[in-house]
Amino acid sequence: MREQGKEDFHAFFGFNANTTRIQTIARVRRRLAMKRKAEREFFSENPRRGSEVIIHDVHRDNYPDPDPNRTGISPWFKLEYFQSYHRGLSFCLKVVRVRVEPGGSWQIMAEQTPASSSSSTEIDAYVVGDIPYDNIVEIDPNSDEFTNGPHFYCEFANGGSPFERFWHDPVERASPDISPKRLRQPFG
Repeated sequence: MREQGKEDFHAFFGFNANTTRIQTIARVRRRLAMKRKAEREFFSENPRRGSEVIIHDVHRDNYPDPDPNRTGISPWFKLEYFQSYHRGLSFCLKVVRVRVEPGGSWQIMAEQTPASSSSSTEIDAYVVGDIPYDNIVEIDPNSDEFTNGPHFYCEFANGGSPFERFWHDPVERASPDISPKRLRQPFG
């Protein structure tokens, strides 16, 4: 009778706790396997911040030719390695000018940004994107005839992008009150 109750629960809610458990375990194992592969194939050469990599969308294979008719994010692009983090790898997308106010608020400056107050500080900051191990399908550590650096084949699973989040990091640590933690907070 007890087994029938489990089957009724699954049929009614469309949920099976054992299946969810198995999927969770498989996801953790895959994530750790990709982390070990990244460490073995990418970090074996001791990559430094700034090492170039090519990011590919596994579902769109037009490398190395660009698709002029396509809108949105390119199916492949070159980035610079920034650092690893607990869920994946971080890459530098570009450098922007940032104004940091004494109270902690900050904003990315544009050409039309008004002059700053004397108490604010203007700095350059990296825009960094985090690609989780869950989105990395395969790593080819070898360069090819078109580019110099490893190739990361990714699922563009976050709104058509491989990145799970973006944050900012100061290019120079000129002031003790401008820390990466402070710039990782939302725009103020």
